[in-house]
Amino acid sequence: MSPDIIIIGGGLAGLSASIKLVQAGANVLIIEKNNHLGGRTYSFRDKNTNSVVDNGQHILVGAYKNTFKYLEMIGTRDLLSPKNPKSLNFIENGKYCYKIHTCDILPPPFNLFFGFLALYPLSMNDKINLIKIVKDIKRWGRDFAENIKEKSIENFLNSYEQSENVKKYFWNPLVISVMNESPDIASALLFAKVLNNTYLSKDENNRIWLPSVGQSELYVDKAVEFIKVHKSKIVMNQRVDKLLIEGSKVKGVYIKEKLIESKYVISAVENFNILNLLSEKYHNINQFYGIKNFNSSPIISINLWFDQEIMDDQFVGLINTNVQWLFNRNRILKENNNRLNHLTAVISNARSILEKKKDQIISLAMEELRTNFSKIEKSKLIHYSVIKERRATFSASPEAEKYRPNQETEIENFYIAGDWTNTGLPATIESAVTSGFLCADLILNKR
Repeated sequence: MSPDIIIIGGGLAGLSASIKLVQAGANVLIIEKNNHLGGRTYSFRDKNTNSVVDNGQHILVGAYKNTFKYLEMIGTRDLLSPKNPKSLNFIENGKYCYKIHTCDILPPPFNLFFGFLALYPLSMNDKINLIKIVKDIKRWGRDFAENIKEKSIENFLNSYEQSENVKKYFWNPLVISVMNESPDIASALLFAKVLNNTYLSKDENNRIWLPSVGQSELYVDKAVEFIKVHKSKIVMNQRVDKLLIEGSKVKGVYIKEKLIESKYVISAVENFNILNLLSEKYHNINQFYGIKNFNSSPIISINLWFDQEIMDDQFVGLINTNVQWLFNRNRILKENNNRLNHLTAVISNARSILEKKKDQIISLAMEELRTNFSKIEKSKLIHYSVIKERRATFSASPEAEKYRPNQETEIENFYIAGDWTNTGLPATIESAVTSGFLCADLILNKR
């Protein structure tokens, strides 16, 4: 029996589309090329320490409404814990140089202004200019959006006279974390949208949430159970070679010359793979012609195991280093390996060190951590691993924003999901889930 819907790709975009569709009674077949689901969002056991290792540490914010809905649907919402305290600590040269926090008794954006005043590395003039730009983002209007849509974040910040000091201590850490791209490349419009919907929105939207389990347990395992309970199927280690398109409709997909027919097809593959599914005559239609111009931005995750605890925080930001964030897995996960202190160091926008050997990357990270954490000198590094995601996200430049395709295509029963599609968000978990839900809604509205 042919499925109602084929979903190509079992990452979060594909899984979220599937969950919504099977809940509505559709018969779905997910076809995944890898031996794991979740795409780049998965976890595994380290063979040497038996610790749970994520393929890149993720945090969530309260504005991730669709992600929270997805977790509620599969029954894992309670595996998230709010960060306490709510403030974010930043370290430079071994000292807590400042913290970003909000004042809960004030409405946005005034709750954030209170935190700005406490940023003591900044001059009063820096703080005044910072408040000006935040107020304009919060006001948001058509003219404001039109004015910044072609600008990089760097150009946008310069237009508001943001000093090099305020960029170093405030904007650069935020931009690289949110966009996985440098300020001179990343889209100002997309970044401003994110700020407006999270940090400048109601308090619940800017609350930070941390997973207490690995990514596979949080996002994938229960989703698989949900899909199978609803009598749909998942096929692993199989690659879709191409689509069968007749006239203006998709008839099915080919796997090693075997045709599987369906009424609808959702592609939930990466932007750099989708054109492989289509014959060349479709590469230049509106939906697809700009995809070949997309670039990628890498992320490197460094896992370190020490014989004693190095820091007390759940996570901290680092200033003026390659490592931007350091996560204390012992204090985040409910499964706690008390014998060793497991830390994860994250380097976003990692182009400059991507080609370094793993030993070189470890040496670089250890040198930076020694400068910032005195306990490392008295501890022993027991084990380490380095995870390179060369194409972790698409590069969210103003040019790329023009070409991000909508989920509905000119092929009437073919849809596109993925964090790189037009969701109005950077390449985040929320963007992936949102795209999957949008595809599901488009199909359900036609059935």
